[in-house]
Amino acid sequence: MFGAISELLGVLLHRTILVGAVLVAMRFLAEGVYQPALALIAVLAVFGYMRVTDAALLE
Repeated sequence: MFGAISELLGVLLHRTILVGAVLVAMRFLAEGVYQPALALIAVLAVFGYMRVTDAALLE
């Protein structure tokens, strides 16, 4: 039981962090602060690439 709850909380935390990073990057872009926005977008792109390639390698 605790494994399922722990996994659910981990997924929830993971999604919250991703959504927060995307929203912060969007706000930076809207305010015209481009350097931190591009840095966040680059990190998100690398993270997305790792998730896709890692999932493909594990299959």
